[in-house]
Amino acid sequence: MKCPYCNVEMESGFLQSNSGIFWSPRKHQVFITPTHEDEILLANGFLKGSAVSASCCRNCQKIILDYELD
Repeated sequence: MKCPYCNVEMESGFLQSNSGIFWSPRKHQVFITPTHEDEILLANGFLKGSAVSASCCRNCQKIILDYELD
């Protein structure tokens, strides 16, 4: 995939965490699981880790991922 910011080829890989991964419009003081409707759970790996496929552009330091809601 080409980076939409600089048009350089991106590297395929994974965004990983030792627990869950979620997106939130606000920063939490302590890592918690999503609790609000506007937060998106990307992966839930309690006790086993989480990984989400992502593309990385080292040129402009961007990471892009796609997600699906169940």
